[in-house]
Amino acid sequence: MAKVLLSPAITDARGSLGGMVFTRGATGAILRVKRPALTSATILQLGLRGALATWAKKWDDTLTPTQRAGWKNLAALHPRTDQLLKSYTLTGMQLYVSVNQALKQIGEPPTNDAPAAYSCGSPTAVTIAWTPPAGPLTIDSPIEPAANEVPVIWASPNLPGGRTTVHGTSVKGKLRFLASYASGSAGPHDITAIYTAAYGAFKIGQLINFKLQFTDKTNGCQGIAAIGQQFLHS
Repeated sequence: MAKVLLSPAITDARGSLGGMVFTRGATGAILRVKRPALTSATILQLGLRGALATWAKKWDDTLTPTQRAGWKNLAALHPRTDQLLKSYTLTGMQLYVSVNQALKQIGEPPTNDAPAAYSCGSPTAVTIAWTPPAGPLTIDSPIEPAANEVPVIWASPNLPGGRTTVHGTSVKGKLRFLASYASGSAGPHDITAIYTAAYGAFKIGQLINFKLQFTDKTNGCQGIAAIGQQFLHS
């Protein structure tokens, strides 16, 4: 899926054209490959949908008007930037869901109250070290997390070298949560055992994509992620 930057002459586009679909999401215009509808869903998708439904119900049924206003105000104060460097603002409920999903991912309790402070550091870059043929495989960053920040790592399965898509799906979309570490943990993090338990043995001649991000355990804020890639050479 790609983001689309429209011109003054063309302000909107909808529908399909030559196998592509123009649509609009929360962050603006989107161009994606047209695919047939699927009736099945992966366990990951079902889990995420269930979580989103749970948080949405709590937003409606549990939070007070004052709490909802707090999330709306916090969202307005912290706009985000998309891939086209265009600013957009989450709704209060979207930020509430984002924060609580982030806290759940690192094993912290949820919150119904918008945090008074909402910020988090970022790793800026990721350094990957690989020893063939079976590892170790480690991830590090020039910036270490603060005492209240949790390093979180995502990884892809072994992928064909040089590919930007796999079966029509962006390689970036193949990234899945792999591990989180204790707050303030300095690298390098050896993920050999965790990776092989999740995806199986390393495959020489293929590559793995990684994402490293810091999550503040006190407020659920996620810093800007650093992306890296390792080719599994012999």
